[in-house]
Amino acid sequence: TSGGPKPLRVMLEGESLLNDASGLTLFEVFFHLLQVQMEHPEDSEPIGTIVGQVFLAVFQLGIIGFLMGMVFGMLTRLFLRFMRYMGAGHDQEVALTLGMAYLAYWITAMPCKGSGVVAVAVMGLYGAATNWWDMSTHAHETFDGFWETLAFVVNSLVFLYSGASVINFFVR
Repeated sequence: TSGGPKPLRVMLEGESLLNDASGLTLFEVFFHLLQVQMEHPEDSEPIGTIVGQVFLAVFQLGIIGFLMGMVFGMLTRLFLRFMRYMGAGHDQEVALTLGMAYLAYWITAMPCKGSGVVAVAVMGLYGAATNWWDMSTHAHETFDGFWETLAFVVNSLVFLYSGASVINFFVR
């Protein structure tokens, strides 16, 4: 990270996460519309109807994602308090945050038909706003190290895949 004040870094990273989540949500909406158009090309609709459908779908995905992210953020905070009460270790607290993030994504995207990416971003922002869901002091160090390493690995894989895709595009 850039080394600025922590609240500023958290705010900038949160804004970046919401931008990414919004982009993925829009991609999901347009991809769905393209699939419908490819399956039924004879059912062409006026542009105003399509714009209305896009707006409604983005609004629905975003609102459901936001609400589910808040719910999972609050549940994570509650579970972490319970775990501390029961004497859980800081590695278990960090594992809970990973599990809750996956659970938030899946439940929001599948049964609730919302944006799982928005839910995870909001859950993370809730965690940042509540001092990492009121995690124990020792867990903060493990938490930061784990998530920074995971972010590095995932970013590396994304860029590796992107590079391979570009090479594949030019070789063909």
